[in-house]
Amino acid sequence: MSTHKRTELESRHVIVSGATGFVGQHLVPILLENNYEVIATARDLKKAKLFPWFRSVKFVSLDFYKEKASLSVPQGAGLIHLAWQGLPNYMSLSHFEDNLPHNYNFVKSLVSLGVRQVLAIGTCMEYGFQSGAIPSTSQPLPNNPYGLAKNNLRRYLEFLATTQPFTLQWARLFYLYGTGQSAGSILSQLDASIDNNASEFNMSAGEQLRDYLPVEEAARQLCELYSKGTPGVFNVCSGRPISVRRLVERRIKQRGSDIKPNLGFFPYTNYEPMAFWGVRDIGQTLYLPTLPNSPLREKAVENSLAPVRLRYNKSLQFLENEAFEPELIDYSQNYENSQAHSKTFLNHMSTVLQLLKRARPKGAVMVEVGCGKGDFIELAHRDGYFNVRGFDASYQGKSSLIEKRYLNPADRISADLVVLRHVLEHIPRPFEFLSTLRAIFGDAYIYIEVPNYDWIEANQTFFDITYEHVNYFSQRALKALFNPAQTEHGLLFEQQYQYVISKLAALDSNFDREYRSSDWRYTTFEDIFPNMWRAIERFNTLAKSRSVFVWGAATKGCLFLAHCAEIGILVDKVRFAVDLNSGKVGKFLPGSLVEIKAKSDFFDYAKPGDLVIVSNPAYRDEIVAEIRGAGLIDIEVETL
Repeated sequence: MSTHKRTELESRHVIVSGATGFVGQHLVPILLENNYEVIATARDLKKAKLFPWFRSVKFVSLDFYKEKASLSVPQGAGLIHLAWQGLPNYMSLSHFEDNLPHNYNFVKSLVSLGVRQVLAIGTCMEYGFQSGAIPSTSQPLPNNPYGLAKNNLRRYLEFLATTQPFTLQWARLFYLYGTGQSAGSILSQLDASIDNNASEFNMSAGEQLRDYLPVEEAARQLCELYSKGTPGVFNVCSGRPISVRRLVERRIKQRGSDIKPNLGFFPYTNYEPMAFWGVRDIGQTLYLPTLPNSPLREKAVENSLAPVRLRYNKSLQFLENEAFEPELIDYSQNYENSQAHSKTFLNHMSTVLQLLKRARPKGAVMVEVGCGKGDFIELAHRDGYFNVRGFDASYQGKSSLIEKRYLNPADRISADLVVLRHVLEHIPRPFEFLSTLRAIFGDAYIYIEVPNYDWIEANQTFFDITYEHVNYFSQRALKALFNPAQTEHGLLFEQQYQYVISKLAALDSNFDREYRSSDWRYTTFEDIFPNMWRAIERFNTLAKSRSVFVWGAATKGCLFLAHCAEIGILVDKVRFAVDLNSGKVGKFLPGSLVEIKAKSDFFDYAKPGDLVIVSNPAYRDEIVAEIRGAGLIDIEVETL
């Protein structure tokens, strides 16, 4: 799945120097996957031929330390410059005596031949003895020859770009590990000791904190950075500190070894601080089903996937998908998001209606914005307490109470109460949207209901992160939208949902100020949900060789199975997903291509000993009652 859509005027040709090195051997296939035309260069043709990607690139055997680069550069091509000799001997003077001039002259020659974008590799050692979390804006203070040479190369290239214009990107790599790493790296040495049946592994005391990243993830970050084409200096890192001792112990456990770390055998190095790690500049981009509630009509239909790249605002405690692209969302007739088929959800809507009746007087005008299938509008209309109307461009019914359109900023609508049920999490820049509603509805009251991010994090429900939701509000974040003195806040639906009732006039501009601040950090699924792969493996172990049914083919069930399909476990044991919404039956879940069937199909197919995985714990009691009521007492029921 491509991370970047280049226009016809942009070149898809990229030269990769050091293509057979530790990073290059992983980066080349990712570039190919992203539809780049790769010209790979390295010294050793024989080594290059060993890689599966060799026949998919144009390979040029080149040693620019000994000969002038003679490459044919396609118009507008880019360069990802990985080559560098003499590692991991960071203290060798050859880094600035030999490496620096040769690498500068190589890049300069390619720029003169027509290269218009250069992504060059730097090092975290450019930061010297600086400690703690280090942003890429920190002043370089290199204290070893390797860091000094790399930093000077960056400065040379910056000066070069003023005379021969090109886009310069400088990527500072932190500590990497994985296939192809140097035999002198700590994990390579540990693996060799394990393979040799050593009883002990000699190492330092291991208390130093470092930033370690799998080389495959580093390659993905580099591809992402190159694809964006943004000039500047960037950290390529995990953003998470880990002690060297823990890193070693984790690897020993992964290998199933009983080797003992001999802590303190080696002294700490004299050119690194005891604790430093990077602040991420490049987010982790994953691809998830664009619309989990738009099941596919045919199993052969290409999956519709969209990018998710998470960033977190610490002051607001607010999570956002930075990669969200509204144009990818198409709420067509195939979109099936109604939950009103469930008694449990009907009870929830009734609870909300009672809450609103306590807040506003009888006869008040209630307008629901983004009313979906109109289930709540119909409930409130039958109740008779409010005068109701709704707006939703995706509405497919025939109710005269609902206008099939989006609101326009020029609208001026009289209302006592505006209702946003599970709408605000779908809308980029939520404060701007609420400001528009304030212009449309004036001093009306507003009810906002959204998922509770605190619950998602506490319960580790990784399948609640969906492309449809650009925003994830903590309780603090939702309350921060309005003046607290004029706002009521509460939790609903077993604390999975939260709400506020306030006045549109009470919007608090401090939210917008914090949102526009620089207080954002990239985060990853692994950061938020450290046990997600273990959770999937637990269900795979429970499944054994029996049939599995996932009850609930909405967002949670769809995304859980999409993650399973991504890593290739459990999904092949799932016979089908069960859903009460007849509009989904006979279709297939995007991401996993698991078929959706009706409840009656489940009762026909299920047999004693089978496993049912309930997507949402809020529905567990309702589903278990139905299963037991049908006489299937030996069915095991688990909940996500």
